[in-house]
Amino acid sequence: MMVKEVFNRILVPFDDSPHAQKALDYAIRIAKSADASLHVLTVLDISYLGLTKDVSQRFSPYYEEAPPVSDVTERYRIAYSDKFEDIKHEDTYKEFLKVADHAKKICKKKDIEATAVILMGNVAETIVAFSEDNGIDLIVMGSRGFSGFRRLLMGHVSSDVAEKAHCPVLIIR
Repeated sequence: MMVKEVFNRILVPFDDSPHAQKALDYAIRIAKSADASLHVLTVLDISYLGLTKDVSQRFSPYYEEAPPVSDVTERYRIAYSDKFEDIKHEDTYKEFLKVADHAKKICKKKDIEATAVILMGNVAETIVAFSEDNGIDLIVMGSRGFSGFRRLLMGHVSSDVAEKAHCPVLIIR
C-alpha cells in the first residue's frame, strides 16, 4: 500500500519546541510524499485560565460516560467562548499566534501549504478531539514540548494522545 493511499490529512501539534519543530519537518516530508493536507494545531492549555482539574474534566471527552467529541467541543466553545475572546487581547495569545505563524512559515519555505489553528482546552484531549472532528489520518508530534516540571505532574501529552487517538500517532524524538 502506498503512502498516498493511507494518509490524506496530517496533524502536527506545535508549540515551537525543538521536538515540535522536528515533528513538523517529518510531517512536511510525509505530507509531500502522500500529497496530503497538513494541519498545525497549537493548544492554549485551559489550566492557563485557572480552571481546576475537576472543572476541566467535566469538559473532557474522557470524563466517565462522556458525550461524543463533537458535544464536548461544543461545550468548550459555549463555556469558554467569552474567556477565549478576552484572551485574544492578551500577550499570551499573541505569543500563540506567533507560534502558529512560525509553523506556517516553515511549511511555506518547504513548499507546502498548511492550515494553522489555535484552540483552547486540555492539550492532549484537544488534539484527539480535533483529529477526530477533522478526519485526520496521522498525528505527527514531538516527544516533548515546553512544559518542563508541569509534565512530571500531569503526564506526557504525546503518550496521552497515542493512547486515545483514533488514528496512528508518530512520535518524533
